[in-house]
Amino acid sequence: MASWILPVSRGWWDRLDVAAFRFLNGSLSLGEWWQVLWALANNRGTDVFSGTLILFLIISWLWGRPRDVQNMKLASLGALLLFMGAVIMSLHPLIIKWIGYARPSPTLVLDGVFWLDKLVPSIDAKVADRSSFPGDHAFILVTFALFFIFLGPWRTAAVASLLALVFNLPRLVGGAHWLTDGVIGGAIPALLVVSWLLATPLGYYLARMFLPLVRGIMMLIPERLRIPEQDRKSVV
Repeated sequence: MASWILPVSRGWWDRLDVAAFRFLNGSLSLGEWWQVLWALANNRGTDVFSGTLILFLIISWLWGRPRDVQNMKLASLGALLLFMGAVIMSLHPLIIKWIGYARPSPTLVLDGVFWLDKLVPSIDAKVADRSSFPGDHAFILVTFALFFIFLGPWRTAAVASLLALVFNLPRLVGGAHWLTDGVIGGAIPALLVVSWLLATPLGYYLARMFLPLVRGIMMLIPERLRIPEQDRKSVV
């Protein structure tokens, strides 16, 4: 973060931003099929798809655990979502209004850009943003990936990390975000959030606060609709 803020080293990040954009956005010259693929990936519906995959990942993380373990895991997830929401609502106004930093997407700044919405006009693709920093999309995906790296088995962590990488790429290829929108504005806040929650007592206390609510909600769900649990004795 310091190397990005300080003028003496900021130029390295700026050159990396331009190089990454030229490489990724320039790949759209490969052909129509490649352009259609990334136009679809930059459509708002893809966010719903990525959210659905994360939901299935959460279900697999809970599947077969004893009910009390499932409830505690859901309470931990609730603490994460609360903290994420607080950061998202405060981070962007903090940067724009207090720090006074804002920048447009590379598509609005650089020349020789491939515009996905013009290459594939039949698909509504996000290709520009007048205030692209910080990368909220990257923040959410990286936070979930780090959460599962801390608390999930290695397979779940690997899948979550892969999803974070794959679903961050469309915004970079289409040009809606610079690389550092995600690395500096998304990944670093995600590291802070997960560290505060899972490497300090904060996450435990918040999860304990959420636990009665989770238990109450679970009691309202019919048994046949709940995530299957496993006998306590068989859980390692």
